[in-house]
Amino acid sequence: MSDEKHPDTEKVVDLFPEVAAPPLKVTTFPTPQTCKHRQCSLDQEQRLCVCSACGARIEAFDWLVEHAGKDWTRYWTAHSVVRREISRLRVEHEDLKREVRNLKSQAKRWRATTAKLEAVDPPELGSAPVALKSTPDVSS
Repeated sequence: MSDEKHPDTEKVVDLFPEVAAPPLKVTTFPTPQTCKHRQCSLDQEQRLCVCSACGARIEAFDWLVEHAGKDWTRYWTAHSVVRREISRLRVEHEDLKREVRNLKSQAKRWRATTAKLEAVDPPELGSAPVALKSTPDVSS
């Protein structure tokens, strides 16, 4: 067929106009040249060290030399921070235990004091509570 338009096609309405497709999200996997080989797996049967991301075979000793120093210093620093936090929390725990002990002692003394006061002047049933301080009479 030729590029000539048919006279009847000018009256045709396009029900499905072409819509631009949304952009595709492209994910790239690392290649052996760009991968930093951070996660490696060991094949015990073939005695190989293989990168889990790109599949490259890696010399195990070289990988350990490259990553072990950085990782161990980071782990040791994190360990030191955790140990300091544990020490601080232990001191805080001891302080709180001492405070609880003091509060229990104060409550015990308060109960003993109130028991002595009630023994000297026991409140009668149905009477008004006794005020500790005398208040001036404001009705006059």
